[in-house]
Amino acid sequence: MSWWDILLFVDLFIIGPFLFRKKPDLAVPKQRKRKYVVASSFLIILTICLGLVKSVHIFSESYDREQMVKSIGLLNYHLYDIVLSIKAPLQPLIVTEADADVLEAYTQPKSSERKDLFGIAEGKNIILITLESTQNFVINH
Repeated sequence: MSWWDILLFVDLFIIGPFLFRKKPDLAVPKQRKRKYVVASSFLIILTICLGLVKSVHIFSESYDREQMVKSIGLLNYHLYDIVLSIKAPLQPLIVTEADADVLEAYTQPKSSERKDLFGIAEGKNIILITLESTQNFVINH
């Protein structure tokens, strides 16, 4: 065991006593809890209203996540995203005849017309390298 391995566990000896000591009883009266709930609810509603003032269509266009986070904040965006995630499976899917025609045309086999580049790599070895999550400093190094 090297000294690096020992350093990984030093924090347990420093923080451990604080984690396992007896905590004082912090009883909060029910009336004060209600005030906290009302105040936090008011602040969340105020933040959402200010976000709506800044961008009226913020909740109708949820694809621009960065703008939503800038407008209503990260925590409120997560709450909004949770509501959308719960609501989406509950909504019935309505497909019109036009939608079905578009989907059927898309799934039909494509025409077998020869393209300009058809067969250009015939008889050659092709190596495809995919770098899904590679950082820039790795390339050309």
